[in-house]
Amino acid sequence: MTSETERSSRAARERMAWLALLALAVLALPWYQVLPVGARPVFPSALGLAAEGRGWFWPLVLALPALAFVGRRDAAGSLFLGIAGGALALLVAQGFAIGLRGSSIDWLATLFPLSAQGQTGIGW
Repeated sequence: MTSETERSSRAARERMAWLALLALAVLALPWYQVLPVGARPVFPSALGLAAEGRGWFWPLVLALPALAFVGRRDAAGSLFLGIAGGALALLVAQGFAIGLRGSSIDWLATLFPLSAQGQTGIGW
């Protein structure tokens, strides 16, 4: 029978492994199959695109430190899933709000001027 400490430690390792995969996806992997107009192909990760002016990626990038902080604590699984689920829901909402032809919400185009250029499909 597995002790409570061993189960807690295993759960923490699993959370950190998922966080490492998320960090790889957000910080290193390209987010657009075809780069948007004006994007430099040097660093097409979510972090690079956010730094180039596509500010709608910042919440996804900033979710990483929050998940890292929560993921290190015991009994934080619910909060970890809540933050990760919220970031995923935000990504889906962004996909619908900023389409191929630009922002479908006027105030969003004002807040993020590059959203007027639209975004090609997120991911591969």
